Amino acid sequence: EMRSIKRQSFHLVYPLTIFSTVFTYILGLLVFREVISPMAITGMAVTLVGAYILNVEKSKEGIFEPFMHLLRDKFSLLVLLAMVLTAVSSVLDKTALLHIAGANAGATLFVENILMSGFLTLLLVQRDVAWIVKLKKYFWPLLLMSLLYVITGIFTFYAFMGGTVALTSAVKRTQILWVMMYGVLFFHERPPKHTWVATILMITGAVLMRLG
Repeated sequence: EMRSIKRQSFHLVYPLTIFSTVFTYILGLLVFREVISPMAITGMAVTLVGAYILNVEKSKEGIFEPFMHLLRDKFSLLVLLAMVLTAVSSVLDKTALLHIAGANAGATLFVENILMSGFLTLLLVQRDVAWIVKLKKYFWPLLLMSLLYVITGIFTFYAFMGGTVALTSAVKRTQILWVMMYGVLFFHERPPKHTWVATILMITGAVLMRLG
């Protein structure tokens, strides 16, 4: 996902992160035998319509070409694969919380981040021997990003405590619109009108799935 965002404009790849909701819902049905909700099915359909509109200019090459483009474009495919892994991670999180005695959300998240940091360190050592030098060079921006990540997690945690998980998760998905607006402000991107329409539809679909 990070590689795709680095190489492509925000408005071309970031709306696809909404598919984590779709994949999570499908895995929830398969693994936990959750009940199929008509509203959630409607939400999935609306999300797919949004994905179609996102690449609607490709429809001139064939009616299914907007969907096929997502599978052929390397950066879009990377984001979709990342969202599949995100959904799998959510299922594993829930499995851990349900089956590990004394498990809680904070402890589970803490252990996961420690393990993830270890894996990322090994990856950096293998692929970039000069990563420590780069870490020193960009230490303060990375520290600021880490603090924002922690603050975001804390705010989300309190939101989950004070409100319904479904509604909070749905509201959280509106971050896609904020990211696109930041792309306009800071990177001078100019998303076409149909991209905004597609993004709003995809977020609406995610809200319906969460509320269903």
